[in-house]
Amino acid sequence: MLIQRLAVAAVGLPALALLIWLPEQPFSIIVALLLGAAAFEMIRALAPDHPLSLPLSAGVATALYVAVTRTGFEATEWSFLAVTVVALAMILRPDSRLSQSLGGWWVTAVLYVGVFGSHLVLLRLEPEGQRWLIVLLAATFATDTGAYAIGRLFGRHLFAPRISPKKTWEGAVGGLVFGAAAGIGA
Repeated sequence: MLIQRLAVAAVGLPALALLIWLPEQPFSIIVALLLGAAAFEMIRALAPDHPLSLPLSAGVATALYVAVTRTGFEATEWSFLAVTVVALAMILRPDSRLSQSLGGWWVTAVLYVGVFGSHLVLLRLEPEGQRWLIVLLAATFATDTGAYAIGRLFGRHLFAPRISPKKTWEGAVGGLVFGAAAGIGA
C-alpha cells in the first residue's frame, strides 16, 4: 500500500504543480473536468444500479462549478435551484423504490463536489492564489501521509472501528501534526 501511495505521489505531485501554474482559464477548465469526474465516481459508488444518474451528476456538478467560479454568486442561486429541481424530479418518480435515496445522494455529490471544489478556482484567482493552493495541497497530502504513517507505526487505539476499522487515534493525531507542520512550512 505504501509503495502504491509513493508511486501515485511521484506522478501526481508534478502534475498538480503543473496544473497550479497554468494560466487561469486552462486551470479552470481542467479543474471543472476533474470535478465532473469526481461527482461521476461518487454517484457511481453510492448508487451503482442507476446508470442515468452518472452522466447527470457529472454534468450538473461541472455546471455548478463553472457557474460559481465564472459568473459570480447570482449564478450560484440559479445553480442551487437547478439542483433542487432535478433532485425533486428524481425523488418524486413513482417507478423507483430507490429514488428518494438516489435524489439525496445526487444532491450530496453535486453540492459537495461542485461547491467545495469550485473554491479551488476561487482561491487560485486571489492574489498569491497559486501559493495558497500549494499550501492547501501540502497540508492535505501531509495530513494523509502523516495519519497513514503514524497510524501504521504506532496505532493501537481504534478511532471508529465500525466506520473504518483501521483508523486509529494515533494516526489522527499524526495527521493533524503533519498537516499543521506542512501548512506552516509551505
